[in-house]
Amino acid sequence: MNEKLNTVFDIINATNTVSANRYLSHALGAEVAIIYNALLAKYAYYSKHDMIPDDWFYSTIDDLWRSTALSEKTQKRAIAILVKEGLIECKRKGMPAKRSFFICNAYEKIVALIEKGKEILGKTTAETAKSKAIEGDSAVQPKRQNKNSRKSATSYAVSAEHTYNKTKENNQKLYKHQQKTVADVMQTAMGKGTYYHGEYKTPGEVSEAVSCIDENGMQYILDCCEKYSTKIRNLKAYITSLIFTMANSCQTTIRSQIEENSNSSFDVYKLDQWALEQYATGI
Repeated sequence: MNEKLNTVFDIINATNTVSANRYLSHALGAEVAIIYNALLAKYAYYSKHDMIPDDWFYSTIDDLWRSTALSEKTQKRAIAILVKEGLIECKRKGMPAKRSFFICNAYEKIVALIEKGKEILGKTTAETAKSKAIEGDSAVQPKRQNKNSRKSATSYAVSAEHTYNKTKENNQKLYKHQQKTVADVMQTAMGKGTYYHGEYKTPGEVSEAVSCIDENGMQYILDCCEKYSTKIRNLKAYITSLIFTMANSCQTTIRSQIEENSNSSFDVYKLDQWALEQYATGI
């Protein structure tokens, strides 16, 4: 292997790539196989570090997008197929509830799907070879390439790449916007005070509450804003409610051995579900 190729392999980094079994890709579709492989990798990691005592683990839309670059819509379609095929189970678990997965022991099903993929691949290869042989026998003179078809294929490839980049860009913009919105609400509340369940909270009380929330708590607030983005009518009141509810819970809950007992640091917050539902629906 020459030096240039060595450099390419170093840049790509085989441990930081999206992969999938090619036979499963032919049987289920490439995106479904990629999602399945990503979930298997997450399960292996959590299991190795004893973070899933009940064999269930969570992976949010953003988390799986970061692992596969696949959009929310594509994730949902792929997960539905994997559930239908009996390869995984998916439901919301924990406090707060998160999209969680269970890897089914489906050895016979996997073997059958791999055989199906091999059959599809073999059939396609045979048909391609037969088609080329017929073209070779019937060719009397070189045919002109269809420039319009070539142009169409190029346009399609460019369009597909543009759509992928646009989806990724929109997801990144949404996440950054949520971060900025939460930060703005907190900054304003710490400067002017705010209201929580009808009671005025001074800037000092707000600052004290914010100081109780760690990095995982801030990430949870961002996750909530993403989850309820289409339902929240009063974003300021909703974020304020989460801040004080989490701060109160952090002060009253013993937080020990979180990393060893669970893959979710959020289980210990015991959030005020009534307030969450009220502000999420805008009642």
